[in-house]
Formats: sequence, structure tokens, C-alpha cells
Amino acid sequence: MDCRLGILGFGFMGKTHALNAKAIPGVKVTAIFSVEKDKAEIEQLGAKFYADWQKMLDTEKIDAIVVATPTFTHGEMALTAISKGMHVFLEKPMERTIKKCKEINVAAKKKGVLLGMGHVLRFDGEYMTIKDQVASGAIGHAKMARCTRRGPPPGWSTWFFDEEKSGGAILDLSIHDIDFICWLASKAPKRVAAMASPIVLGGKTLFGISHVVLDFEPGPGIELGFAEASWGAVAPYPFSTAIEVAGKDGLIACHIPGKHPMETYSASGCVTLNLYAHDGYYNEINDFIDAIKERRPPKVTGDDGMLAVRVCLAALESARSRNVIDVEGFA
Repeated sequence: MDCRLGILGFGFMGKTHALNAKAIPGVKVTAIFSVEKDKAEIEQLGAKFYADWQKMLDTEKIDAIVVATPTFTHGEMALTAISKGMHVFLEKPMERTIKKCKEINVAAKKKGVLLGMGHVLRFDGEYMTIKDQVASGAIGHAKMARCTRRGPPPGWSTWFFDEEKSGGAILDLSIHDIDFICWLASKAPKRVAAMASPIVLGGKTLFGISHVVLDFEPGPGIELGFAEASWGAVAPYPFSTAIEVAGKDGLIACHIPGKHPMETYSASGCVTLNLYAHDGYYNEINDFIDAIKERRPPKVTGDDGMLAVRVCLAALESARSRNVIDVEGFA
């Protein structure tokens, strides 16, 4: 039997997930919630359009839901779907507050449904390769990861510019790199420090440029992480990301856009690699569907999603207070 998938939200990410899910054998995109202007496009995909997400969850026979709506709406939608026994895939960030993240995570575990998270870098070809290269010892003991993520501010909706709803550049943008660094380190940082600069977007002032320092303490694995984010670019500037991982015996670098996907520098020279065929968005939805079919946890769980939010909100507090914040127990 096909996995019957519903999608809440049909903006950039919702549409991306819908198209990728349709390409996966054994998946039927049954229904999609969005605004009226998307009705025709949704019906062209063979899905039923709903302008009321609660009615959709009450009416349709759905095995799993993808929640790709604004961050601050995730809690109510996810908890409703979980209460009906549906598996849930949540776009990042998991929610705007740690309290809501806990509620979602606890509810999914109690109900016995799967909760997957859309932290796409864990499924992206270049970043997966970096993880593999570090694990293989290609650069010896990996000690530091430095990430940048820059581009124009989101142009498809204005809720991003309300920091109380989006968390600004730290929670919405840097969370990608912060989650990846934690995954690379295989642990949570002990402390976080951040500095951020306010900018005005859509008539609202928010932290739109930021630099976050993650302190994992000396020992095995990553010891330091740096995540820089900016919504300060103007439209002609291409969305750009970069990562460098420095180890005892070499360095791995990836710059997008760039001449090569990934470069590993060691005593033996420079090697360029890209080993994965599908993009990260396809990989993450495919993993979630496979987890349902195989009755296993998805590769990125609610616990992972909650940790990423905790670290980001600790960083946001650090930027506001100009203090170093302990991550463990931060609420």
C-alpha cells in the first residue's frame, strides 16, 4: 500500500517536499493545505486542496504529514497530527520555543509515531561527504568547523522579519550550520557565545547578521564551531554557503557557489569529491518515508531538532545579553 502523505504549507519548502515526495515510489501525495492562489497548482499535482488544515487532518486518510508552515505554527499542527496517529516530518526550526519543542517530542514518543526533522545539511551531498571524510581520518583529529551562510533576506513572506516569530537570522538561518556542527561533533556544545547586528527588514528591527561561537571543550572530536549568518545582502548577490573543517593533519573546504563541490587538503595533496546523486531535500524526505516503511527512527529525530533550537536560542540570548550562555539546561 502507498504511503499517504499530506503537506501543510505550499511555499518554497512545501512545494519542494511535494515534488520530491511524488518522485518516490510508493508515496501518494493525498492532500495539501495552502492559500487559495495555490489551488490550481496543487490540483495539477493530483492532490486535494484544502484552505483549512484542521479540516484536512479531520477528513483525509493520511499516514504522514509534512509541516512546512511558518515556525511559530508548527506546534499546533504537529500536535494535532500526532494526536490522530500520523507520523510527522517538521521543517526546521522545530518550533519557536523550547517548551513547544518538548511538547511535540514528548507527544510523538507517547503516541508511538515517528517524528522527523528537516535539517537538510545532514542529507546534502557535500556535507555528507565532509562528515565521511572526517570520520575516515582524512585530516586527522578534526578540531574546528567554520560555516558561513549569506544571502538576501527571504522574499516570499514577511513573517521572517518578526523576530518573535522567526528568531531572526540565528534561529532561521544559522540553525542549518549549528545543527551540522553538532552532528559533526557527535555532541552538544557546552557553551555558546554570539554577537549580532540589528538590521531593519520589512519595517521591523531584528538580528539579521550574526556570528555564533560553539565551545565543545578540548577532547576527542570537534572542539570549536563558528557559524556566521547574514540577511544583509541585496538581491543580485547569490545565496552562498561555505564550510571549513580544520584538523591536525589537514583541512576540508566546501564553497557554494564554487569551482569544486568539496576539497580535502592533506599531506598527499588536494582531492575533490562529490559522491551523492540526489539533492538533500530529496534525501531527507526519502529517509522519512523509508523510516515509516522500515519501522525505524528517521536519521534526524525530534531530539536532534530540539537540541538545534536550544543552541540557537541560547545564542540569541547571548547576543542580547552579551554573555556566554551554558547550553545544558537552557530553557
